[in-house]
Amino acid sequence: MIDKKYKILLTILIVNTLSYGMIDPLSFKNARPFDVVLGDEKETELKALRVELESFLVQEKQANEDILFAKNQVATEILALENQQKINGEDDFTNKKILLLRTYNQELVNTKALWQEIINATKEHITLLENLAKEKDQVSGDLNFEKKSFYTIQDLQSLTETIATLDDKINDLRAKESQNRLDLDDKKKKLLLSERALREIIKEQAAFPSDTVEDKAFTLHQQAELLDKEVKLKKQEKELNSLRVQEKITQLGLITSKLYIEEKKEDTLKDKRNQMVKMSFRVDKKDVDAALSELEKKKRYYLTVTDNYLKHIEKLLLEQSQLKNILKERLDQEKKIVSSAEIHLDEWTGSLKTADDYFAMSDIGYKNDKNLLIGLEIELLHTLIDFEKAHYEAEDTTASIVYTWYKIKHQLFKNSEELSIEVKEYESQLAELNRERLVYEDKRRAAISSLDLRNKARINLKELTSKFEEQKNTLFSHGDQRYPKIRILFEEAQRQIGRQIDTTSKLTENYSKILVALNGMTRQVAAMLVELQRVSLWQRSGG
Repeated sequence: MIDKKYKILLTILIVNTLSYGMIDPLSFKNARPFDVVLGDEKETELKALRVELESFLVQEKQANEDILFAKNQVATEILALENQQKINGEDDFTNKKILLLRTYNQELVNTKALWQEIINATKEHITLLENLAKEKDQVSGDLNFEKKSFYTIQDLQSLTETIATLDDKINDLRAKESQNRLDLDDKKKKLLLSERALREIIKEQAAFPSDTVEDKAFTLHQQAELLDKEVKLKKQEKELNSLRVQEKITQLGLITSKLYIEEKKEDTLKDKRNQMVKMSFRVDKKDVDAALSELEKKKRYYLTVTDNYLKHIEKLLLEQSQLKNILKERLDQEKKIVSSAEIHLDEWTGSLKTADDYFAMSDIGYKNDKNLLIGLEIELLHTLIDFEKAHYEAEDTTASIVYTWYKIKHQLFKNSEELSIEVKEYESQLAELNRERLVYEDKRRAAISSLDLRNKARINLKELTSKFEEQKNTLFSHGDQRYPKIRILFEEAQRQIGRQIDTTSKLTENYSKILVALNGMTRQVAAMLVELQRVSLWQRSGG
């Protein structure tokens, strides 16, 4: 049964593998103009996918029946062996036999799941191509591109952002495509290894018992039983690996089609943007005035909220300074305990042996956590300031771009030198934006790492509290007031750590929001540079 299915599957694999090797199914992808109706190659691919799906469904049905039968057999055999162990006790032979059966059972479960993944991906691929065939205006329909007699700066910026978003999606798909090709190569190598392992164990089975080395642990009969189980397992492993190859091929085909569609959308929108700039895009003095007015409003708002945030930061810094002095004083008082007990306050770890150790740890640790929380709250307020600054700078960038377009459309650049100065200003801004993005990416990564550390600290404190409760009667005499105080301090510290985790999560979110704003500015500035370079070429050519 397995060999027959494998031959059918191998045939499909060969066809698919060829399609990703010698034959490029997307060799037509650069054809112009964009035709949303399926081309011959995609139409052929769709027909092939429908046939392939029918074949997969038949194979899956048979595989599921075989898997169900095999799983029932395995369950019955394991139950019998376990009952035997209850009567006779455990032995190495029975334990190894049960282990082989359970491993085989897991391979059956994995095989069933892989068939479902293959079929789901094939259905998704078919639906994708069918929808492409149905839509007469796929690109405009998907992106809601509104046709107008003339377009504003807002229309241009919106379209530029849409193209940039598509570009991100395309880059993501290309990365996935590349990774899937690497994964496919890896799965093929594993398939070859499993085929070799199967051949070797079948050869060993055929030579049994003449070439069998005597094993003191098992009798020949037991060795034969185990060998038969291993052969069965290796066959299933080979079948599973062949399915893993097919699953990667199926996923790769789906990703490649998605990439094809998104690239066509981007090409079409780039053409529309070029047409907009050349023919239908208008910028007047009122647009410049409106942009400057909006910038002034944003500036007033930015300065107001920044002032409020800075006042709050000032209060927190004062509170933190007072707390640091108290913390330093307590650390000086408990210097010997902190050193001998190897206490690490941020991590809530230490070798605590006495009631004094626990009291020092709980009191100093709680104060340290309060200090850490205030530090995080200050950092959070700084991210809010940075976020408002990024939005103000985005408005400033918009105003600059509007004015640059105004100068382009009304031919206000007197000579190439003026144009060169404008280009250098945008290049300088682009370099600064790229630098800022790297800074905030580092800050976001640091916040994520800090989040992991605070979660570990929470776990450590929970374990420390449990250990403290277990040692209650050993460490504390009846009526010792330190015990309830330590409990309260541990509970308060847990709450402080919880707030630290919440604040750090907000930090991560805010850094992500700042990066979104910076990425938006980067796209707009980069697009403006492209247009200025076109104008520069036009001027040099004497246009």
